[in-house]
Amino acid sequence: MCGLGHGDPALQAGIRRRRRGRLPVGRPIILQELAPDVTAGVEAIDDRVDDARRAVEIIEQVLRGERATGYLEYPCQRPSGLCWFSMAVTPLAHPFGGVVITHTDVTEQRLAAQRSQQVAVVFDNAAEGIIVFDRGGCVLNINEAGQRITAF
Repeated sequence: MCGLGHGDPALQAGIRRRRRGRLPVGRPIILQELAPDVTAGVEAIDDRVDDARRAVEIIEQVLRGERATGYLEYPCQRPSGLCWFSMAVTPLAHPFGGVVITHTDVTEQRLAAQRSQQVAVVFDNAAEGIIVFDRGGCVLNINEAGQRITAF
């Protein structure tokens, strides 16, 4: 999916078609008109082909009305490392139809969830007893070792 940006061949082909007058001027480029170019461009994205195919499938399902909306999270390799994006697809309320597609960087949320899972594994498997209290002194959580030690 990372390749579907401003420099992507499929997107550029759609822009060239608009400039050559193949797409009517004065109305937005609707993804429905670009779908064949996008589908053809999927093959060029070698290591993310499955994610790209799923994205195109979701977009096409929303365009055909088979889904009310679509959502996909997919990885993207950047020079700074792996990042994650979410793609949301909603129908465009416009006489020409089409869809609105948003991509949001969800890397921080993914990393936070991963850290939370790691902490849960440490908590559950610690040999030491761990008890978590709220401000009022009520036990919120206790690991297995804590249960053995306190018989709680």
